[in-house]
Amino acid sequence: MVLMSEMPEISFIAKDEIRKWPIMGPAAAAAGTIFVNRRESRGLRALREKIVSTLRQKNLGIAIFPSGTTTLFEQLPWKKGAFEIAKQAQVPVQLFRIDYSPLRSSAYIDDDNLLRSLSGLTKIKDKSATLQWLEQFEQIDEPIMFAEKLRQQVIASNPVKENRNEN
Repeated sequence: MVLMSEMPEISFIAKDEIRKWPIMGPAAAAAGTIFVNRRESRGLRALREKIVSTLRQKNLGIAIFPSGTTTLFEQLPWKKGAFEIAKQAQVPVQLFRIDYSPLRSSAYIDDDNLLRSLSGLTKIKDKSATLQWLEQFEQIDEPIMFAEKLRQQVIASNPVKENRNEN
């Protein structure tokens, strides 16, 4: 929702399981989310073509969280698929970071329960989300190396170095 408040024309890539979530599933589908079945590798080529077509024809931005999950810190390597798609579609990659406060109480990660998490968010006083636009890249290098280079830039952009003991 933070990204959509700044870029209403954005579409998301999300795991297929989200489609079944109460509230969030129908909202994600209505927002034009492209759902990915991670266990189904046969449809990968068709999925990539759908994403490229969306980028070109609908002139939409597509938000991808390249680690493939939500985490408190960028410790996981980023997957190359998003960067392969950007290269194929010849579209720029726009880096961003979203910082939440309080960090852990605002996060939905690991084995968190969605409804409990949403309910808990309503009880947090003085919560905030800060969206920071970072560099945009027009040319995509070799996808695996490019993904790691960009991940390192996102990590370096954190004004408060990632402290694993926060909240």
